[in-house]
Amino acid sequence: MKKHLVVIVFILSSTFLFSQVKFGFKGGVNYNFSGNITEVINSGDIIDVTHGANNKAGFHLGIWTRFGLAGFSLRPELVYTEIKNEYQLNSSTTLKTKKIDIPILLDKKFGPLHLFGGPSFQYILKSNFKTTDIGSVNFNKFSLGTQVGVGLEFGNFGIDARWEKGFSNNLTAILISSLSNLNLDNRPNQIIFSVSYNLL
Repeated sequence: MKKHLVVIVFILSSTFLFSQVKFGFKGGVNYNFSGNITEVINSGDIIDVTHGANNKAGFHLGIWTRFGLAGFSLRPELVYTEIKNEYQLNSSTTLKTKKIDIPILLDKKFGPLHLFGGPSFQYILKSNFKTTDIGSVNFNKFSLGTQVGVGLEFGNFGIDARWEKGFSNNLTAILISSLSNLNLDNRPNQIIFSVSYNLL
């Protein structure tokens, strides 16, 4: 009898949890504000902060799921993101970064409105300058940040806006013309606008 009771409770719990699960696709645009370059001169004696980035829009595509959790929801996402920044060094150059983002967000709904926030992990696939002025580019592949935002849902469709701030992930390179070391603060600092669709 006890075994049957355990099985029944497990089935009911699984059914309840499954009924709370949602899954879908998402995509949108990113507006990045990070990317300041500092040039280290004379073996680090002087730091010349002169090379700022012209902010460029990027895009993202991915999947998401949401699980009901005691009045809240847990929303993990798997997102491919591309970001571009433009610089004026000896010549104009563009830094293009491709990465995988994995935000794990705690979500609270108030009718069609929902608020969310949580950690965001990222894995850099590629980060390169399109110029011959810069060589020996090195970057950390893994980074941790946070995302907070607000969204609206209309049936199976949703829209949201969020802010992402990275805690780490600096890039270093060499400016070939002067053999100066360049440090680039490419921690994410961006506004993200998304449209999503729920398949379940």
